[in-house]
Amino acid sequence: LKMMSRKCIADFNKLFKRRETRQSCIYATFSLPKNPTKVRAYRLFSADGRPRGQSLFDPSNPAMARPLVGGISAAAAAGHAAFFCTGAAFLATDILHLRTISMGSISLAMVFQYYRPQPLRMPLRWNAIFLLINCGMAGALYAERQEAEDMTEEMVEIFEEGLFRDRGFSKVDFYRLFGLAKKEVIKKGDFLKRSGSVSNKLCVFHII
Repeated sequence: LKMMSRKCIADFNKLFKRRETRQSCIYATFSLPKNPTKVRAYRLFSADGRPRGQSLFDPSNPAMARPLVGGISAAAAAGHAAFFCTGAAFLATDILHLRTISMGSISLAMVFQYYRPQPLRMPLRWNAIFLLINCGMAGALYAERQEAEDMTEEMVEIFEEGLFRDRGFSKVDFYRLFGLAKKEVIKKGDFLKRSGSVSNKLCVFHII
């Protein structure tokens, strides 16, 4: 066993000098006792010859698999947090909050899927697409809310005097409703509706 261990070290040094890796990884032994009974192997290089665990973006980074509080690694903690955010998203009543929580849930799930002994490539790709969709929708919702907050004084006056908030309308709902409406100026003497005629329009009157 001792001769085999020394041969492993010699082979490792030979391959390291030539920087050639023909197998999936290279193993080396260290601190051999005088009468060794066991040989510990340490994975040092990946298939392309790069040192393993040297970058945060390396799936084999040992820092992400190292047990932390309660024996849970950082990657596993991200997985638990992802499920927690998913449960919180089910309880969200605001659509923008739901989108934001979903973005956090997907991001944490991707961290867990990436830092596995064998990264889950297919879920990572699909989750990346879902994350982009949620980011786009959340951005559109936020922009719409900002437009609703910056309504003209006339629309704000209609919203407040018409008691739209008491009727269950938010500013965004009111802004969407008036985005579909058509503004008409009625002069004195004009008819709004004739007796006996059927009207299929909803009108909101604002006296100026």
